[in-house]
Amino acid sequence: MGAPRVSPNGKRILLTSSLWSDRGSQLGDLPVVSVAEGEDINLTGGAPFSLSWGEWLDDDSALFLAQREGKSVFFRVEAPDWAPRELKSIMLNVNQQWYPKFAILNREPLEVAFSAQYTATPTELWITGLEEVASHPKAVTAFNAPLKKEIEVPRMKFFEWINDKMNDKPRPLGWGKVF
Repeated sequence: MGAPRVSPNGKRILLTSSLWSDRGSQLGDLPVVSVAEGEDINLTGGAPFSLSWGEWLDDDSALFLAQREGKSVFFRVEAPDWAPRELKSIMLNVNQQWYPKFAILNREPLEVAFSAQYTATPTELWITGLEEVASHPKAVTAFNAPLKKEIEVPRMKFFEWINDKMNDKPRPLGWGKVF
């Protein structure tokens, strides 16, 4: 368990929870805990993605970032049902080795900032709107632009495999080099 985030009124705590991540990494589920009662609800249990970071919007709603099939995906949850609603899926690898995270840039319209990279592009600072379908992530820095000219980055390809012990459903393996 890790990355606790306290609601503005101090009554709830979001945190990441995982049974399978590497030590120090908490990619997995998003429980919300009531401070007064100590009760928790797993908002993402059994979901087809791994949660990495959550941020409160207000006392009764939050955003979270998840990784799914090589993409970074932003979701919103709201009381009382707390059902995840997908806002945006982007083909960027949001950085931070152990906790891929974001910061809320604006609440109206809803925008986030994060460091990220494409599979063949060095890390930069990005922003994206989460409510407009047509809003595309935009790099706002070019700190690593000189590196693009100096290094040859291998082409990456996403692939899946069948795990016989997991109900014969394809399971994402991740990104790998194409030689």
